[in-house]
Amino acid sequence: MAPPATPPRRKRRRTVFRRGSSESLNEQVGIDTSRPIFVTGLPRSGTTLVEHILASHSAVADGGELNIVQHIAVAAGGVSGADIERYVAGGGTMDALAELYLHLLAERMGPTGRIVDKTIDASRCLGLIASALPDAPLIWMQRDPLDCAWSCFRTFFIHGVAWSYDLADIARHFMLEDGLRAFWEDRLGERLLVVPYAELVEAPDVWTRRILDHCGLAEEAAAFAPHQTDRVVATASALQVRRPINRDGLNVAAPYRSHLQPFIDAYRPA
Repeated sequence: MAPPATPPRRKRRRTVFRRGSSESLNEQVGIDTSRPIFVTGLPRSGTTLVEHILASHSAVADGGELNIVQHIAVAAGGVSGADIERYVAGGGTMDALAELYLHLLAERMGPTGRIVDKTIDASRCLGLIASALPDAPLIWMQRDPLDCAWSCFRTFFIHGVAWSYDLADIARHFMLEDGLRAFWEDRLGERLLVVPYAELVEAPDVWTRRILDHCGLAEEAAAFAPHQTDRVVATASALQVRRPINRDGLNVAAPYRSHLQPFIDAYRPA
């Protein structure tokens, strides 16, 4: 008999994450895991802006693209629910995964303070993050697909983002991320705060309060004027975050709609 077919990678990210499975795994974690704040979403969707808002708070520092979640995935043997079940069945503990992440975080960022982890493609590890770090706030940025596609297509990503070179590839990548976001919204409920970029720039005070509240942070004036915060920003949004939050990023793709037709033809919203 032939072995069962291996699910595509996008499906393996979600395999065996039944409703309540992350919460059940959370009960096995006995340490405080509230230190990291995860901000994910597509490139050019506003993740740097949210990181800048949070890092303007006196209790928070920006970790940027830490890339330490992958080490947790290696320890667990993967990022799917099935991988985690095998890890636990083999004697692994969720406490050990949480302690490993926090240890690596302390090595990079020192022993104290809240840290924003804006690792690229953290969305692919969200089930593992939610299961091993039950107190960590989770934020997902969402931007108008056409504006985001145009911004990705016109941006030179210094580390190389191969799917951003072709408009049809951008559409396919966006649809994969749409599916992940919809899945985790359903599974995680209020634990995952989805922040619409357009609403954030239209009502920054409202959404800054929501973001701070979601992260368990007291309101501070600096978080409402993040453009005044002096810190190093190394992403493509470095210039934008130096200005007051504004609407300039809305409808940026409109003049180029005809050139974006390959994306429009290929993209089907989740």
